[in-house]
Amino acid sequence: MKCVVSDLSSGAIKLELEGDRDLLLHSRCRPRRARWLPRLAALLGLLLLCGCSAPQPSELPLEPPWILVIKSARLPDSRPWITRAAHHLWFEAKLGDEARWRRYEVTDFDDGVGIDDIDAELARSDQRFDREVLVLAHWTGAEAQRMAEDLQRFAETYEDDGNYRAYPGPNSNTFAARAMRSIDGLSAVLHHNAIGKDYAPLVRVGGTTSGTGVSVDTIPLGFAVAVEEGLELHLLQLTFGVALFPPALKIPFVPAIGF
Repeated sequence: MKCVVSDLSSGAIKLELEGDRDLLLHSRCRPRRARWLPRLAALLGLLLLCGCSAPQPSELPLEPPWILVIKSARLPDSRPWITRAAHHLWFEAKLGDEARWRRYEVTDFDDGVGIDDIDAELARSDQRFDREVLVLAHWTGAEAQRMAEDLQRFAETYEDDGNYRAYPGPNSNTFAARAMRSIDGLSAVLHHNAIGKDYAPLVRVGGTTSGTGVSVDTIPLGFAVAVEEGLELHLLQLTFGVALFPPALKIPFVPAIGF
């Protein structure tokens, strides 16, 4: 007997049993719970397929004149213990030509938002701080040009310009999250260990950075419910949660645990 999964293009999962008639009759007599097992397995398989791996910086396309990228890397061990396992977020934009790349980030070494021209070799490097660089999302073409121009204006007028605290914020991750909530189309799921991404001086109620849900945050406590982020509890700027696309468990200081 063979189990065939079909009609996936329509978003529905249809299971067809093919084979010996006696076996088919026997299968229909099974308890209802047992007949759901193949459907459950097929659904879990689809969820796992949703977790496509992102490209490395060196794999970003060469042809588009405009590219906007949001990146993440774990901070070096020289940092204070509370941020040593945290991820640092920043943006990089290709401005019409491979020879023109610009980086946007907040660090404790800069007075406010750092807006620095960098070369293509640095922009396409897979390492920073001797750590692997993750590409969380990237955009190309006219969309990337519009968002890069909006990001330039946002960075030049950033509300916390000149105000930096590694913990609990505002920091580089606060800047990245606020930019994404302010610029139309600039949306992605941020690394759960990006401490400061959920920083709010008092109370913040609004959308998640993916644009697929809502979040409520204060400095000590917050939460998010979203299609892409999943369910998150923000406790003292640390993220605990469960994501569904792809399925993963989020625990502070360690990478997401897929299941």
